[in-house]
Amino acid sequence: MQRNELIQALRQLKVQTGSLACLGCGHEHNCSIHGCTIIRAAVEVLENTQWIKSSERLPDDQTDGETVLAIASGVYKNVTLLGSVQLAGYFPGEGWVLDEFPAMEHPSVSHWMPLPAPPEKGGDNYDCDKSR
Repeated sequence: MQRNELIQALRQLKVQTGSLACLGCGHEHNCSIHGCTIIRAAVEVLENTQWIKSSERLPDDQTDGETVLAIASGVYKNVTLLGSVQLAGYFPGEGWVLDEFPAMEHPSVSHWMPLPAPPEKGGDNYDCDKSR
């Protein structure tokens, strides 16, 4: 099953609290009339972890150039990018700006995706300095 088929199938599932299918995950108090909280969260994660064609949609936050992952091509001095994964932002009137090559004029971005959320703070989740 492909990602889009999986998203569509998950959207069709509307497991309600109290049904025989509900195994009591601990989140059922948030299911209400919208269906299973876990299924809705899975759909959101799947939708936010796929490449989006730049020709179909641009990042939502275009005012300050929200940083996204981008598949970029272009030339800057002696550097040529061909389908390179870059951090970038989109600005209306200016276009795409690559974080690593901000002076590159008119880079071509074929696809982009939002950055994943950072790990939760606390514990050993992302603290690299174990000496503290």
